[in-house]
Amino acid sequence: MKILLVPCLFVALISFGATPVSAQLVSFEFPNNHPFDGGQVGATDTQMSEDGEGEATLTLVEIFAPEYVETEEGSGVFEATGETLFGSDPESGLLTNIRGNGDLGVNHPLSNASLESAGLPGSEVSNFNIGEGVVLEFDEDVVITQIDFASIDVRAADGALETFDVNIEGVAETFNFGVEGTQDRFDNPFDGMVITAGTDITFTATGDADFVSMRIDEITVQLDTSLAPFSAGDFDFDGDVDLADLDRYNGIIVDGDGVAGTEAALGRFEQLDLDGSGFVDLPDLVLHYTDLVETSNGQVGTFAGDADLNGTVDVLGDAFILVSNLGGEGITSWSQGDFNADRTVNVLGDAFLLVGNLGNSNEP
Repeated sequence: MKILLVPCLFVALISFGATPVSAQLVSFEFPNNHPFDGGQVGATDTQMSEDGEGEATLTLVEIFAPEYVETEEGSGVFEATGETLFGSDPESGLLTNIRGNGDLGVNHPLSNASLESAGLPGSEVSNFNIGEGVVLEFDEDVVITQIDFASIDVRAADGALETFDVNIEGVAETFNFGVEGTQDRFDNPFDGMVITAGTDITFTATGDADFVSMRIDEITVQLDTSLAPFSAGDFDFDGDVDLADLDRYNGIIVDGDGVAGTEAALGRFEQLDLDGSGFVDLPDLVLHYTDLVETSNGQVGTFAGDADLNGTVDVLGDAFILVSNLGGEGITSWSQGDFNADRTVNVLGDAFLLVGNLGNSNEP
Protein backbone atom coordinates (compact mmCIF):
# COMPACT_ATOMS: atom_id res chain seq x y z
CA MET A 1 0.00 0.00 0.00
CA LYS A 2 2.83 2.39 0.84
CA ILE A 3 4.46 1.62 -2.52
CA LEU A 4 1.30 2.69 -4.35
CA LEU A 5 0.70 5.73 -2.15
CA VAL A 6 4.07 7.35 -2.82
CA PRO A 7 3.80 7.51 -6.63
CA CYS A 8 0.16 8.54 -6.29
CA LEU A 9 1.07 11.49 -4.11
CA PHE A 10 4.07 12.23 -6.32
CA VAL A 11 1.88 12.44 -9.40
CA ALA A 12 -0.65 14.58 -7.56
CA LEU A 13 2.07 16.95 -6.42
CA ILE A 14 3.41 17.22 -9.96
CA SER A 15 -0.05 18.04 -11.24
CA PHE A 16 -0.42 20.83 -8.71
CA GLY A 17 3.14 22.04 -9.14
CA ALA A 18 2.59 22.40 -12.87
CA THR A 19 0.09 25.18 -12.28
CA PRO A 20 1.95 28.44 -12.98
CA VAL A 21 1.58 31.56 -10.90
CA SER A 22 -0.38 34.15 -12.80
CA ALA A 23 2.14 36.66 -14.10
CA GLN A 24 1.89 40.20 -12.81
CA LEU A 25 -1.41 39.76 -10.93
CA VAL A 26 -1.81 42.11 -7.96
CA SER A 27 -4.62 41.69 -5.40
CA PHE A 28 -5.85 44.49 -3.17
CA GLU A 29 -7.69 43.22 -0.12
CA PHE A 30 -8.91 45.24 2.85
CA PRO A 31 -7.93 43.60 6.16
CA ASN A 32 -8.16 45.33 9.54
CA ASN A 33 -5.54 48.05 10.02
CA HIS A 34 -5.47 48.57 6.26
CA PRO A 35 -4.53 52.16 5.30
CA PHE A 36 -8.17 52.68 4.22
CA ASP A 37 -9.51 51.63 7.65
CA GLY A 38 -10.71 54.92 9.00
CA GLY A 39 -8.69 56.30 6.14
CA GLN A 40 -8.90 59.75 4.72
CA VAL A 41 -8.47 60.98 1.19
CA GLY A 42 -4.92 60.33 0.03
CA ALA A 43 -4.50 57.00 1.83
CA THR A 44 -2.50 54.48 -0.23
CA ASP A 45 -1.95 50.72 -0.36
CA THR A 46 1.04 49.21 -2.23
CA GLN A 47 1.03 45.50 -3.09
CA MET A 48 3.51 43.23 -4.86
CA SER A 49 2.45 41.06 -7.80
CA GLU A 50 2.09 37.32 -7.27
CA ASP A 51 5.24 36.62 -9.28
CA GLY A 52 7.24 39.21 -7.34
CA GLU A 53 8.15 41.05 -10.52
CA GLY A 54 6.12 44.23 -10.06
CA GLU A 55 4.01 46.27 -7.70
CA ALA A 56 1.16 48.74 -7.83
CA THR A 57 -0.27 51.35 -5.50
CA LEU A 58 -3.98 51.94 -4.97
CA THR A 59 -4.90 55.45 -3.79
CA LEU A 60 -8.11 56.62 -2.15
CA VAL A 61 -8.75 59.77 -4.18
CA GLU A 62 -12.13 60.76 -2.76
CA ILE A 63 -15.01 59.69 -0.49
CA PHE A 64 -18.50 61.06 -1.07
CA ALA A 65 -22.04 60.75 0.25
CA PRO A 66 -25.34 62.66 0.09
CA GLU A 67 -25.72 65.52 2.56
CA TYR A 68 -28.60 65.40 5.04
CA VAL A 69 -29.74 68.18 7.38
CA GLU A 70 -32.20 68.22 10.25
CA THR A 71 -35.59 69.53 9.17
CA GLU A 72 -35.93 71.38 12.46
CA GLU A 73 -33.36 71.71 15.18
CA GLY A 74 -33.82 68.97 17.75
CA SER A 75 -36.44 67.11 15.71
CA GLY A 76 -34.21 64.15 14.94
CA VAL A 77 -35.62 64.05 11.43
CA PHE A 78 -33.21 64.55 8.54
CA GLU A 79 -33.74 65.15 4.85
CA ALA A 80 -31.49 65.19 1.80
CA THR A 81 -30.34 68.60 0.61
CA GLY A 82 -29.43 67.44 -2.89
CA GLU A 83 -25.82 68.36 -2.18
CA THR A 84 -22.86 66.01 -1.78
CA LEU A 85 -20.40 65.69 1.09
CA PHE A 86 -16.78 64.99 0.17
CA GLY A 87 -14.14 63.37 2.34
CA SER A 88 -11.58 65.84 1.04
CA ASP A 89 -13.40 68.41 3.18
CA PRO A 90 -12.15 67.71 6.73
CA GLU A 91 -15.46 68.99 8.14
CA SER A 92 -17.50 66.40 6.24
CA GLY A 93 -16.74 63.63 8.72
CA LEU A 94 -16.70 61.02 5.96
CA LEU A 95 -14.22 58.16 6.34
CA THR A 96 -13.69 54.79 4.74
CA ASN A 97 -14.22 51.82 7.03
CA ILE A 98 -12.99 48.21 7.16
CA ARG A 99 -15.41 45.80 8.79
CA GLY A 100 -14.15 42.91 10.94
CA ASN A 101 -14.08 40.38 8.10
CA GLY A 102 -12.12 42.67 5.80
CA ASP A 103 -14.62 44.60 3.66
CA LEU A 104 -14.43 48.22 2.54
CA GLY A 105 -17.31 50.61 3.21
CA VAL A 106 -18.01 54.25 4.04
CA ASN A 107 -18.67 55.76 7.46
CA HIS A 108 -21.24 58.55 7.36
CA PRO A 109 -21.02 61.06 10.22
CA LEU A 110 -24.76 60.72 10.95
CA SER A 111 -26.13 57.88 13.07
CA ASN A 112 -28.20 55.04 11.68
CA ALA A 113 -31.36 56.53 13.16
CA SER A 114 -30.64 59.91 11.57
CA LEU A 115 -30.02 58.36 8.19
CA GLU A 116 -33.15 56.24 8.42
CA SER A 117 -35.20 59.34 9.28
CA ALA A 118 -34.12 60.72 5.89
CA GLY A 119 -35.77 57.73 4.21
CA LEU A 120 -32.74 55.54 3.76
CA PRO A 121 -33.43 51.81 3.94
CA GLY A 122 -32.34 50.28 7.24
CA SER A 123 -28.92 51.81 6.74
CA GLU A 124 -25.70 51.01 8.51
CA VAL A 125 -23.26 53.89 8.70
CA SER A 126 -20.30 51.69 7.76
CA ASN A 127 -21.76 50.26 4.54
CA PHE A 128 -21.99 51.89 1.15
CA ASN A 129 -25.44 53.37 1.59
CA ILE A 130 -27.22 54.38 -1.58
CA GLY A 131 -25.52 57.42 -3.08
CA GLU A 132 -22.27 56.87 -1.19
CA GLY A 133 -19.05 55.99 -2.93
CA VAL A 134 -15.30 56.19 -3.32
CA VAL A 135 -12.91 57.21 -6.07
CA LEU A 136 -9.82 55.02 -6.48
CA GLU A 137 -6.83 55.14 -8.82
CA PHE A 138 -3.77 53.02 -9.62
CA ASP A 139 -0.27 54.35 -10.18
CA GLU A 140 0.34 51.84 -13.01
CA ASP A 141 -1.48 50.94 -16.20
CA VAL A 142 -3.67 47.97 -15.24
CA VAL A 143 -6.41 45.68 -16.43
CA ILE A 144 -8.90 44.92 -13.66
CA THR A 145 -9.30 41.14 -13.78
CA GLN A 146 -11.70 40.73 -10.87
CA ILE A 147 -13.89 42.75 -8.51
CA ASP A 148 -15.23 40.89 -5.49
CA PHE A 149 -17.99 42.73 -3.68
CA ALA A 150 -18.33 41.33 -0.17
CA SER A 151 -22.06 41.75 -0.29
CA ILE A 152 -24.68 42.89 -2.73
CA ASP A 153 -27.95 41.72 -1.22
CA VAL A 154 -31.51 41.89 -2.43
CA ARG A 155 -33.80 41.97 0.61
CA ALA A 156 -37.01 43.56 -0.65
CA ALA A 157 -39.94 41.25 -1.29
CA ASP A 158 -40.94 43.36 -4.28
CA GLY A 159 -37.61 42.69 -6.01
CA ALA A 160 -36.01 46.04 -5.20
CA LEU A 161 -32.30 46.04 -5.90
CA GLU A 162 -29.04 47.33 -4.53
CA THR A 163 -26.20 47.68 -6.99
CA PHE A 164 -22.85 49.33 -7.63
CA ASP A 165 -22.25 51.69 -10.53
CA VAL A 166 -18.61 51.95 -11.61
CA ASN A 167 -17.46 54.84 -13.78
CA ILE A 168 -14.02 55.03 -15.33
CA GLU A 169 -12.71 58.47 -16.15
CA GLY A 170 -12.82 59.08 -19.90
CA VAL A 171 -15.22 56.19 -20.58
CA ALA A 172 -18.80 57.11 -21.40
CA GLU A 173 -20.31 53.77 -20.31
CA THR A 174 -21.45 53.23 -16.72
CA PHE A 175 -20.81 49.66 -15.56
CA ASN A 176 -23.46 48.25 -13.24
CA PHE A 177 -22.87 45.34 -10.86
CA GLY A 178 -25.30 43.42 -8.72
CA VAL A 179 -28.52 42.31 -10.36
CA GLU A 180 -30.98 40.03 -8.60
CA GLY A 181 -30.03 36.40 -8.96
CA THR A 182 -26.45 36.95 -10.05
CA GLN A 183 -23.31 37.24 -7.96
CA ASP A 184 -20.89 39.26 -5.88
CA ARG A 185 -17.70 38.40 -7.78
CA PHE A 186 -17.11 39.59 -11.34
CA ASP A 187 -14.27 38.32 -13.54
CA ASN A 188 -12.80 40.59 -16.23
CA PRO A 189 -15.52 43.15 -15.47
CA PHE A 190 -14.43 45.71 -18.07
CA ASP A 191 -13.75 43.27 -20.92
CA GLY A 192 -9.95 43.65 -20.89
CA MET A 193 -9.96 47.45 -20.87
CA VAL A 194 -6.54 48.94 -20.09
CA ILE A 195 -6.96 51.60 -17.39
CA THR A 196 -4.08 54.03 -17.52
CA ALA A 197 -2.18 55.17 -14.44
CA GLY A 198 -3.89 58.01 -12.57
CA THR A 199 -7.35 57.33 -14.02
CA ASP A 200 -10.19 57.92 -11.55
CA ILE A 201 -12.40 54.86 -10.95
CA THR A 202 -15.61 55.76 -9.13
CA PHE A 203 -17.67 53.20 -7.20
CA THR A 204 -21.17 54.42 -6.29
CA ALA A 205 -23.83 52.48 -4.37
CA THR A 206 -27.17 52.62 -6.19
CA GLY A 207 -30.54 50.92 -6.08
CA ASP A 208 -33.78 50.95 -4.13
CA ALA A 209 -33.56 47.98 -1.75
CA ASP A 210 -35.07 48.18 1.74
CA PHE A 211 -31.85 46.94 3.35
CA VAL A 212 -28.31 47.98 2.47
CA SER A 213 -25.23 45.82 3.04
CA MET A 214 -22.91 46.70 0.18
CA ARG A 215 -19.14 46.56 0.62
CA ILE A 216 -16.01 45.87 -1.47
CA ASP A 217 -13.92 42.80 -0.59
CA GLU A 218 -11.11 42.60 -3.15
CA ILE A 219 -9.88 44.12 -6.42
CA THR A 220 -7.38 42.21 -8.57
CA VAL A 221 -5.44 43.76 -11.45
CA GLN A 222 -3.06 42.58 -14.16
CA LEU A 223 0.04 44.75 -14.62
CA ASP A 224 1.07 43.15 -17.91
CA THR A 225 -1.44 44.93 -20.11
CA SER A 226 0.03 43.32 -23.24
CA LEU A 227 -2.07 40.27 -22.35
CA ALA A 228 -5.32 42.17 -23.01
CA PRO A 229 -7.70 41.39 -24.56
CA PHE A 230 -7.70 38.04 -22.82
CA SER A 231 -8.14 34.75 -24.59
CA ALA A 232 -11.44 32.90 -24.22
CA GLY A 233 -11.14 30.52 -21.29
CA ASP A 234 -8.25 32.39 -19.65
CA PHE A 235 -9.96 32.88 -16.30
CA ASP A 236 -6.87 33.84 -14.33
CA PHE A 237 -5.78 36.27 -17.05
CA ASP A 238 -2.17 35.17 -17.29
CA GLY A 239 -2.09 34.89 -21.08
CA ASP A 240 -2.68 31.16 -21.47
CA VAL A 241 -5.47 28.62 -20.99
CA ASP A 242 -4.08 25.93 -18.72
CA LEU A 243 -4.74 23.70 -15.72
CA ALA A 244 -5.15 26.71 -13.43
CA ASP A 245 -7.97 27.98 -15.65
CA LEU A 246 -9.63 24.55 -15.87
CA ASP A 247 -9.52 24.17 -12.09
CA ARG A 248 -10.89 27.65 -11.58
CA TYR A 249 -13.68 27.24 -14.13
CA ASN A 250 -14.68 23.88 -12.67
CA GLY A 251 -14.89 25.59 -9.28
CA ILE A 252 -16.96 28.45 -10.65
CA ILE A 253 -19.53 26.05 -12.06
CA VAL A 254 -19.86 23.65 -9.14
CA ASP A 255 -19.23 26.01 -6.25
CA GLY A 256 -21.45 28.62 -7.80
CA ASP A 257 -19.50 31.80 -7.12
CA GLY A 258 -22.98 33.08 -7.86
CA VAL A 259 -23.09 31.90 -11.47
CA ALA A 260 -24.14 28.23 -11.42
CA GLY A 261 -27.28 27.96 -13.50
CA THR A 262 -27.78 31.71 -13.70
CA GLU A 263 -28.66 33.63 -16.80
CA ALA A 264 -25.53 34.97 -18.45
CA ALA A 265 -27.16 37.62 -20.59
CA LEU A 266 -25.57 40.50 -18.67
CA GLY A 267 -22.24 41.67 -20.06
CA ARG A 268 -20.38 40.46 -16.96
CA PHE A 269 -21.07 36.80 -17.86
CA GLU A 270 -20.05 36.80 -21.50
CA GLN A 271 -16.58 35.46 -20.75
CA LEU A 272 -18.05 32.65 -18.62
CA ASP A 273 -20.87 31.60 -20.94
CA LEU A 274 -18.60 29.95 -23.50
CA ASP A 275 -21.33 28.33 -25.60
CA GLY A 276 -23.61 31.38 -25.62
CA SER A 277 -26.53 29.44 -24.14
CA GLY A 278 -27.38 32.07 -21.54
CA PHE A 279 -26.25 29.77 -18.74
CA VAL A 280 -22.92 28.90 -17.15
CA ASP A 281 -23.07 25.13 -16.80
CA LEU A 282 -21.50 21.75 -17.60
CA PRO A 283 -21.60 22.16 -21.42
CA ASP A 284 -19.42 25.25 -20.99
CA LEU A 285 -16.89 23.22 -19.00
CA VAL A 286 -16.87 20.53 -21.70
CA LEU A 287 -16.23 23.19 -24.35
CA HIS A 288 -13.41 24.58 -22.24
CA TYR A 289 -11.48 21.32 -21.91
CA THR A 290 -12.18 20.03 -25.42
CA ASP A 291 -11.62 23.19 -27.46
CA LEU A 292 -9.72 25.79 -25.42
CA VAL A 293 -7.41 24.36 -22.78
CA GLU A 294 -3.70 24.00 -23.62
CA THR A 295 -2.10 20.74 -22.49
CA SER A 296 1.49 20.41 -21.31
CA ASN A 297 2.47 18.63 -24.55
CA GLY A 298 1.72 21.77 -26.55
CA GLN A 299 -1.67 20.75 -27.94
CA VAL A 300 -5.12 22.33 -27.53
CA GLY A 301 -8.02 20.30 -26.14
CA THR A 302 -8.14 17.12 -24.11
CA PHE A 303 -10.48 14.44 -22.71
CA ALA A 304 -12.45 14.01 -19.50
CA GLY A 305 -10.11 12.10 -17.20
CA ASP A 306 -6.90 13.93 -18.13
CA ALA A 307 -6.38 15.17 -14.56
CA ASP A 308 -2.76 16.22 -15.01
CA LEU A 309 -3.53 17.86 -18.36
CA ASN A 310 -0.70 16.23 -20.29
CA GLY A 311 -2.94 15.36 -23.24
CA THR A 312 -3.29 11.65 -22.45
CA VAL A 313 -5.68 9.75 -20.18
CA ASP A 314 -3.55 7.10 -18.54
CA VAL A 315 -3.30 4.86 -15.47
CA LEU A 316 -0.03 5.95 -13.90
CA GLY A 317 -0.97 9.60 -13.90
CA ASP A 318 -4.69 10.27 -14.12
CA ALA A 319 -6.11 7.10 -12.59
CA PHE A 320 -3.74 7.38 -9.61
CA ILE A 321 -4.91 10.96 -9.01
CA LEU A 322 -8.57 9.98 -9.23
CA VAL A 323 -8.18 6.96 -6.93
CA SER A 324 -6.37 9.03 -4.32
CA ASN A 325 -9.38 11.37 -4.15
CA LEU A 326 -12.14 8.80 -4.71
CA GLY A 327 -15.08 9.40 -2.42
CA GLY A 328 -13.98 12.93 -1.69
CA GLU A 329 -16.86 15.39 -1.36
CA GLY A 330 -16.64 19.12 -1.73
CA ILE A 331 -13.86 18.77 -4.31
CA THR A 332 -14.27 21.37 -7.04
CA SER A 333 -10.99 20.75 -8.83
CA TRP A 334 -10.44 19.07 -12.20
CA SER A 335 -6.84 18.27 -11.18
CA GLN A 336 -8.19 16.23 -8.24
CA GLY A 337 -10.58 14.18 -10.37
CA ASP A 338 -13.89 16.06 -10.48
CA PHE A 339 -14.42 15.85 -14.24
CA ASN A 340 -18.19 16.42 -14.34
CA ALA A 341 -18.45 19.41 -11.98
CA ASP A 342 -20.63 17.74 -9.37
CA ARG A 343 -18.42 18.51 -6.34
CA THR A 344 -17.65 14.81 -5.81
CA VAL A 345 -14.99 12.38 -7.05
CA ASN A 346 -16.90 9.15 -7.52
CA VAL A 347 -17.10 5.96 -9.57
CA LEU A 348 -20.35 6.43 -11.49
CA GLY A 349 -19.41 9.90 -12.66
CA ASP A 350 -15.71 10.66 -12.76
CA ALA A 351 -14.20 7.16 -12.90
CA PHE A 352 -16.71 6.23 -15.63
CA LEU A 353 -15.56 9.19 -17.71
CA LEU A 354 -11.89 8.37 -17.16
CA VAL A 355 -12.27 4.69 -18.06
CA GLY A 356 -14.23 5.63 -21.17
CA ASN A 357 -11.32 7.76 -22.36
CA LEU A 358 -8.47 5.59 -21.08
CA GLY A 359 -5.68 5.56 -23.65
CA ASN A 360 -6.99 8.56 -25.56
CA SER A 361 -4.34 11.10 -26.49
CA ASN A 362 -4.39 14.44 -28.28
CA GLU A 363 -1.02 13.83 -29.89
CA PRO A 364 -1.25 14.75 -33.61
